[in-house]
Amino acid sequence: MPTVNVYHKEKDFTTLDAVVPKLKVYLADKLTCGDIKLREDEVSVRLITVQGRGMLGNVELDITAHEFSGF
Repeated sequence: MPTVNVYHKEKDFTTLDAVVPKLKVYLADKLTCGDIKLREDEVSVRLITVQGRGMLGNVELDITAHEFSGF
């Protein structure tokens, strides 16, 4: 299952939360290959509030997906 960690500085993440369904559909489509059809309910998205100054932007994405090698 692909996972997406969305790191953000905002305390109120309602705008990001509204984007999550579209992000899941987009990633399911882009990560689908000839061997497997990925559905949006198979993509895990986590919204993580970050404290401190180590981020380059206000929002950063970390997307992890593993190659499907068929049978």
